[in-house]
Amino acid sequence: MGFWVGFLFAVACLISSVVFGCIESCTISRQIRPQNEEKIKLSGIFNFPPLFWILTLHVCFFDTNTSSFSAITGGMAQARFGFTIQEASTLICVPMFTTIVGSLIFGVIIDKYNRYSAFSFAASIIQLVSFVILVYVPDRNYRWVVYLAFVLYGISNAIYLTSYWPCIKFTVPSRLTTTAYGLNFCLQASLMVLGPLLTGYVIDKTKKYSEGYYGASLVFVVIAVCSTVVGAIVMISDYNRDRILYDKIPQLEGLELDA
Repeated sequence: MGFWVGFLFAVACLISSVVFGCIESCTISRQIRPQNEEKIKLSGIFNFPPLFWILTLHVCFFDTNTSSFSAITGGMAQARFGFTIQEASTLICVPMFTTIVGSLIFGVIIDKYNRYSAFSFAASIIQLVSFVILVYVPDRNYRWVVYLAFVLYGISNAIYLTSYWPCIKFTVPSRLTTTAYGLNFCLQASLMVLGPLLTGYVIDKTKKYSEGYYGASLVFVVIAVCSTVVGAIVMISDYNRDRILYDKIPQLEGLELDA
């Protein structure tokens, strides 16, 4: 029942976002755009290049894992690895702190090298490694390995947050940048709603294995593999074509700064 409620909620969010986005676009277009300028239409999203849709699929896989993992972290730490409530609370803070510090560091690094697609791909690999570690770590032993996995998970989030979002503006027409961000986040959020429901379902069905958390860890690995494969497709296809997410030139051409 909960799965269908979440699914219908996600569909409702998608429909409402499209409807209100269309209304807002039409209103703004009538108010501030000159008569001779091309009007913004929601149907313009169907003309977005394939690279945009692959990027969107990538973030959907990546952030589905993020929302699902965050939802069960405390319970998994206690039930599978034997952490106390206080220790589990500390463990939850590890990836958050790592993401906070890492975002500043990797933000500077990515600004220097501008390898957006490569860094996004690297983030998916690191996330996959962190979840593989959690699958194979012995239950209630080697807690330092658990902490290592959570640190790597935080690093993957930091890299992805600082490398992915700049990619959108390089893949769509400048006049539809905000529409692209809205559509991207709408699809991403819909799967972020369904992800924890799927994880909860797997936990309920695999209770005999570490109270279901081992099965959930396997689900995270599968989704991370999908994210890594899509990230590789993004990087290779971009590198072999226009390299708009790889070279430094797009950033210089994409910005319009006043002298």
